[in-house]
Amino acid sequence: MIGLDIVYLYTTNHQNMKKLLFTFCSILFMFSLHAQDSLTAQHKKEINAFIAEVKAGNKAAIAKRIHFPFGREYPIPTIKNKAEFIKRYDEVFDAKLIGLISKTDANHDWYAGGWRGIMFMNGEVWLDYDGRLTSVNYQSAAENKIKGAYISKDRKSVHASLSKFARPVHILKTKKYLIRIDDLDHANYRYAAWKVSAKMTDKPDIILTNGKYVPDGSGGNHSYVFTKDGYTYTIEILIVGAEDSPPANLVVFKGEKQILLQPATIILK
Repeated sequence: MIGLDIVYLYTTNHQNMKKLLFTFCSILFMFSLHAQDSLTAQHKKEINAFIAEVKAGNKAAIAKRIHFPFGREYPIPTIKNKAEFIKRYDEVFDAKLIGLISKTDANHDWYAGGWRGIMFMNGEVWLDYDGRLTSVNYQSAAENKIKGAYISKDRKSVHASLSKFARPVHILKTKKYLIRIDDLDHANYRYAAWKVSAKMTDKPDIILTNGKYVPDGSGGNHSYVFTKDGYTYTIEILIVGAEDSPPANLVVFKGEKQILLQPATIILK
C-alpha cells in the first residue's frame, strides 16, 4: 500500500479548500478500489473461510493456518505451537476482535498489502496470499495485563542505565548493531545501541532520548526519529513494502547527508 499524507493548507478561499478535499477523497477512494481489486477470487475465498472460522470459534482450524512460532508484541511470550495457541486463543482473539472480524467479508476491510499479504483494517490482522495467519497486531485486555508483568521483568534484563521505561517497543539487529527502542512515557522514545555481538546487559555504546514516532501512510509503516549533535538516527519499520523490502532499516544522516543505511531484522516487537 502506498501511504497518503494530508497537508492542511490554510486558505481564505473556501472553494479551493473544497476542491483540495474532494481531490484527496477521490484519491483515497480510487486507491481503496485498487487494493480491493488486487485480491483474487481465491484470496477472497480464503478470507471468507477465515472469517467463518473466527465466527465459529474454531480454534483448531485457525491454528492450522499458522506457521509456528507465532509472535506476540514484545515482551509477551511467543506462542510456540498449536497446543499453546489453542490454550492462549482467548488472549489473542477476544470478544471485541472476534466481533470486528465477524462483521466483515472479503469485499470490505480486507486489502492487499504488498509482499506481506492481506491486511484487515489498519493491520490488526494479516493473512498471507495462501490464507495463512501471519500476524495479529491487535492486543486484548488480557494481553495488556500479561505485558505489564513481563515489562517489570524486562527492566531487570538490561543495563542499569536503561532500566527506566514505560514499555519496550522494538529490539532489532543490523549487520553491525544491536538496537533497542523503548517508550519512556507519553511517546518519548529512547534509542540504545551496541555492537551486534554485545548483550543488552552491557553498557550501551550510544543512548538517544526525545525520539519521535512518525507515521507513514495508512498501511502501518512508521519510523522512530532521534536527533543529536547534527546527526539524525531513524529506525524505519516497514509493515508494507516492496517484495524485497527488509522488515526495518537503520538510517543515519549527518546534516543533510546520509552516512549509513543498514537493513534490520526485528528480533522482538
